[in-house]
Amino acid sequence: MQSEWKKVKIGDICKINANSYSSKDNWEFVNYLDTGNITENKIDSIQNINLKIDKLPSRAKRKVKFNSIIYSTVRPIQKHFGFIKKYPENFLVSTGFAVIDVDENLVNAKFLYYNLIKDEVTQYLQTIAEHTTTAYPSIKPSDIAELEINIPDLETQNKIAKILSLLDDKIELNHKINENLEKQAQAIFKNWFIDFAPFGGTMPRDWKELSLADIADFINGYSYTSSELKESKLAMATIKNFDRNGGFKIDGYKELIPTKKIKTDQYIKLFDIIVAHTDLTQKAEIAGNAEIVLSKSKYEDIICSMDIVKVKPKCNISNFLIMQFLKDSNFKTHCLKYVNGTTVLHLSKKALPEYKICLPSDLSILSPVVNLFSEYYNSIANNTLENERLAELRDTLLPRLMSGEIDVSALKYKI
Repeated sequence: MQSEWKKVKIGDICKINANSYSSKDNWEFVNYLDTGNITENKIDSIQNINLKIDKLPSRAKRKVKFNSIIYSTVRPIQKHFGFIKKYPENFLVSTGFAVIDVDENLVNAKFLYYNLIKDEVTQYLQTIAEHTTTAYPSIKPSDIAELEINIPDLETQNKIAKILSLLDDKIELNHKINENLEKQAQAIFKNWFIDFAPFGGTMPRDWKELSLADIADFINGYSYTSSELKESKLAMATIKNFDRNGGFKIDGYKELIPTKKIKTDQYIKLFDIIVAHTDLTQKAEIAGNAEIVLSKSKYEDIICSMDIVKVKPKCNISNFLIMQFLKDSNFKTHCLKYVNGTTVLHLSKKALPEYKICLPSDLSILSPVVNLFSEYYNSIANNTLENERLAELRDTLLPRLMSGEIDVSALKYKI
């Protein structure tokens, strides 16, 4: 028999911002998470602060615990939220988060988390944020507390949370596998092309220094106007798809109807190499980031914007080999020397062509290592595609499970 559901206010089943750090805690160091460093439960970096040397940021006050939900109160549409399953010692998060701790006798924390990340809730909270008079669109913790949700009995909540968690856990596992494969590729690259370990630790005489322009062409992206940004099956990758800590988002593209002819090379294909040519941060964190395209997501066609340069190999050079040269830390260091601009930072047009690499005269000796790179990136692409499908399944199930439309009472096994 399906469980009876009842409507409750979130504030009646949890506490918000219950625990804060004070000088009485007398910590020697703090691991600190700011709102911009987590998106959809993916943390990109945590600051380690030595309190004997450095001053604690004024916003570093909120304590969390196992199963805490953190939800940024600024611009909910950006989805800076997460679920705390594990955390480092002396961990604090920004006061820009609402830290939500449930009454475990009433509600499963993961069940509540999945309620809060539903698109309709995000949109509702964003609407509230846009009507505030603060400097940035923001909500108050009380706005979350006043939200009403429908909940079944605790056993049913546990089952629903487990179904959705299994999908998220598989997505997370695939992410970790991909990260490991990329690290392996970079280790092999360093062994061959930086340390020259297979050749006794020195560059062989038949190898030579080349510029990137000798082995690749550079394709500028499409120059667009705001009037072209419309609902369309054609998407455009922009600088905003790059992460400042590395990585390229496979969603969130601009959609447009072009008014000018698009060059064939401006389209993105699987395993194309793209480089961020502009920076949004004024700190050159994005300019020079290079990524290989692992998925085209839901769009039939994707093109590069004017913020992006596509690197197109020539002379039968492997995309996967060039990608390793651009992923090496030396490439980013090189690009920093070519950054200029005042309002917006740009890479000089010389940055990519003038980058130096070393290759043998006979490229066939690289076949074993290039084949490994190919295997790695094909595996990464397959895992990425699986994650897209899993995320789509989760997002389809989420509202149906949370509304009780899908009856889980028939699940007899204990979760």
